[in-house]
Amino acid sequence: MWHSDFCFVTHALRSPVESELLPRLLKFSQYPIYSFPQRTPPNEPALNPEVLPRVLRRVDPEYTPEARKARIAGIVVVEVIVERDGRVGAARVLKPLPFGLSQKAVEAVRQWRFSPATHEGKPIRAFFTVTVDFRPEDE
Repeated sequence: MWHSDFCFVTHALRSPVESELLPRLLKFSQYPIYSFPQRTPPNEPALNPEVLPRVLRRVDPEYTPEARKARIAGIVVVEVIVERDGRVGAARVLKPLPFGLSQKAVEAVRQWRFSPATHEGKPIRAFFTVTVDFRPEDE
């Protein structure tokens, strides 16, 4: 059941258990177990910056010998946190490729530099999603 900005859990009990547990459970039904924050804490990455980060320097990833031999092609999607200084603070793969290409993509993206996201004209940390394209050289 949704109420305001909070989510409550409602649990139906069967007979024998109901008599002893119901009063205790009803006591907890008044308290939210999950709430949605209105604002991002100051040190957390922003989800909706006014100005998005922009790639300033891109480093191409290495193609692993195994992937080249298997003729693997495609994209790796990586979510990064762009820090206030434009460096990549953290990275995680959202869409991987096999044969070590995901790891190579993350290694390359960690070297990228960005113009930082901004809010009210000030640089802020922000989530940003990038794609790294892998194509064999002869294609």
